[in-house]
Amino acid sequence: MGLLFLSKNIFHVIIQIDVRYLLNDIHILDGKSESRRTMMLKANTVADFFISLGNADNEDPMTNLRINKLMYFAQGWNLQRFGKPLFQEDIKAWKYGPVIESIYKKYQSYGKNIITDCSEGFNISQIPSEEIQLLLDVYNKYRGYSTSRLVEKSHEENTPWAKTYVEGKSKTIDTSLIKEYFDNHLPLKKTSVVPPNVKLIGRINPETGRTILPADEDEGDDAYDGLV
Repeated sequence: MGLLFLSKNIFHVIIQIDVRYLLNDIHILDGKSESRRTMMLKANTVADFFISLGNADNEDPMTNLRINKLMYFAQGWNLQRFGKPLFQEDIKAWKYGPVIESIYKKYQSYGKNIITDCSEGFNISQIPSEEIQLLLDVYNKYRGYSTSRLVEKSHEENTPWAKTYVEGKSKTIDTSLIKEYFDNHLPLKKTSVVPPNVKLIGRINPETGRTILPADEDEGDDAYDGLV
């Protein structure tokens, strides 16, 4: 079941995504979309997405360290689900786990403080619907983990970080190592859990890509019976 979201921040523009993409043979769940499948996101866009979610969820605020860990896990799960990187920037093996250096430096001045400001001009419509689903799946999977626990998970034996890290060095974690590691795990669960403070405004029919608003469901339209 595809979901549409609305929050006080950026999720209202999901409606624009529906108009531009979802009705143009782009579906969240059926895996048939091709027109944007080959593009990779910018690391800044992925970071902004997680910051926006953090803004909408008072229990999961974003710090520099947390954003970097979530981006590493997002890269790994995207490699498993779609067979390609989510973003093109290298991931480095640093003392406290995998880091995207450009993101770390961008938010370095925040220290351990919460990051609430997205990049100027950020718009969720920059992200294809399938990647939105992936990022929401990652967010929901790790939302209950503390940042220190995310660091610990990235440090576990035989992880890409463990196979790459050398004290005092800034070595790049090979993408093939990340893919191999995540390929050895069960697929990431596709979730329909809505983060707190994010209002559900509708659903997407995976067969047609058509947006279904609550009013449509109230009318009992048989065309929507195929929702999963």
